[in-house]
Amino acid sequence: MAKVMSYPEWLDLAEQLDRLEGHDRWREQDDSPLYHFELIRNHCGNLRKYRSEGNLPKLLKTLEESTYRHLAEISAPELYQRAHAGTKHLIVEFLEEVEASMHYICDNDFPGLSTSEKLEDFEHAAKVYGRTALFMSGGGAFGIYNLGVIKALLEEDILPRVISGSSMGSFVAVVIGSRSRKELVELFDNLEDIHTTALQMVSPLRMIKDRVVLDSDQLFESIQANVGTITFKEAYEKSGLAINISVSPTRSRQKPRLLNHLTTPNVLLAQSSLASCAIPGLFPPVTLKCVDENGAIVPYMQSELWADGSVYGDIPLLRMTRLHNINKTIVSQSNPHVIPFIAMQKRANLPAYTRKAIFRSLKAQSAIALDFARDNIAFGPARSVLDKAHAVTAQDYHGDINIHLSPSPKIYRNILSNPDLEALDNYILMGKRATWPQIAFIRDLTRICRAFEQCINKLKATTGTVNNS
Repeated sequence: MAKVMSYPEWLDLAEQLDRLEGHDRWREQDDSPLYHFELIRNHCGNLRKYRSEGNLPKLLKTLEESTYRHLAEISAPELYQRAHAGTKHLIVEFLEEVEASMHYICDNDFPGLSTSEKLEDFEHAAKVYGRTALFMSGGGAFGIYNLGVIKALLEEDILPRVISGSSMGSFVAVVIGSRSRKELVELFDNLEDIHTTALQMVSPLRMIKDRVVLDSDQLFESIQANVGTITFKEAYEKSGLAINISVSPTRSRQKPRLLNHLTTPNVLLAQSSLASCAIPGLFPPVTLKCVDENGAIVPYMQSELWADGSVYGDIPLLRMTRLHNINKTIVSQSNPHVIPFIAMQKRANLPAYTRKAIFRSLKAQSAIALDFARDNIAFGPARSVLDKAHAVTAQDYHGDINIHLSPSPKIYRNILSNPDLEALDNYILMGKRATWPQIAFIRDLTRICRAFEQCINKLKATTGTVNNS
């Protein structure tokens, strides 16, 4: 399973292993203390029954109950940690019945229910249910593995439409967000077209003068070669993906920013990613750029400078939740200081919530210690370092589903190196292999959200409504 080259191969072996270990029988049995299986079984049968009878009122009522965000705990992580190939068959069957019922209502005419009324009802229900988002962390060259995560999700047609990227994760986010789906598929078929020469040392004299190690001009050249001069609004209209870039402030009183087509529609993607990648001490801070009303490229908030998005918002869960109505989160983690701890948590023979609680407890204690140190140092360089260390420590790096790069001592040697074509292909393969064990969970977690999007788009096309969701 660790050596296969495609998801169908991996899944076939996972199903074989489940049979050998007896997990296939666990999947076939409905009962489990982890979820309300009687309720799910009942809803599953009723949805099927009311559809066959054409009983719209009862179908709508059951469907409304079935699309509650946390119904019967069916998205509990433990339900996806027992078997390798997926969870209980009853849960999958239930989600399929919900999806079939949504399309049944969407695709058929009913007396007293117009298409515009159906659209209004679906949009309201989708807002109540929420959306799924993918968060991609930083991690220097490690962050390129996120391309493999994207490719694995794209191949299974389960890539969320809301995506966040910080630091090197922002590089991947703007690369995919500036392309249509067809262009993105073509890019993965022609990896040599990706400009990866992003890191270049500056001269010793400049190191001393500017207090930086790497050349930001070279980094910007790489980003712009892959992205061009496209704004967040233009990227959203082209790709259909809501790309979000996290940038950190250099002023103590300034707040972190989440840049996207809603908050900063005319800001350029390339400069936003450059700012998010500007690791303090390695790159200088960045002034953002935007397109003004005359089409000219001008500074955005000229007096403000921005730096590495991972410092204050590697995984901006709260801001994304508020802005995009997120109810389920997928985190792709490649930060070198985080992945060893996540890997250790997974190896520990403890339930997911217990492991997460222990990790958060240790993290909180570290944050308290740094807070104590900050209280005793009011100003100066040491205070700035402590502020950044506290910000990094206090963050939450977990989502509902967590994908992470496998920690290996030899890959740490390449954290600040430009990958050649062979290395790029290897990073993508590592990203895909890290994603495959989570595909079943992601498919189930996002199924209802994707069904809402499909039905709403179909109804909007029927009514001639412009899709601005």
